[in-house]
Amino acid sequence: MLDGENIHDNIMDMISAVAEATVQMYIEPEKNEVNVEALNQEILNTYGIDMLPYIKDHISEPEKISEELIKQANAKYTEKETAISEAEAKITNLDNEISILDNRISALNASLSALPAKTEDNESRHSEIDAM
Repeated sequence: MLDGENIHDNIMDMISAVAEATVQMYIEPEKNEVNVEALNQEILNTYGIDMLPYIKDHISEPEKISEELIKQANAKYTEKETAISEAEAKITNLDNEISILDNRISALNASLSALPAKTEDNESRHSEIDAM
């Protein structure tokens, strides 16, 4: 997030634009078919998605390929977004636990500071108590 701004919609729009442009780059105009292998390789490289069977089934339907790519890329982005949110929640919980521990350590240090310093008088009293 930039400056507290929700950029989810902007990213989804970018995914759609890039997906459509990617498919358009691999249309063979004279046939209105896509170059199956090259397009799938580009999708693998860009999105990490293997769409070979879908592309083969819809070779003459670039619009459908674009729609499916957008759908799968959006789903992949949403998965990553969820994973990041879960990780951020864990980090927040750990930060809270560390803060609690820091407060406890500070309180213990304050208690220890309030104890009287070790002197010979205190040692002799302790020795007397231990002897009893």
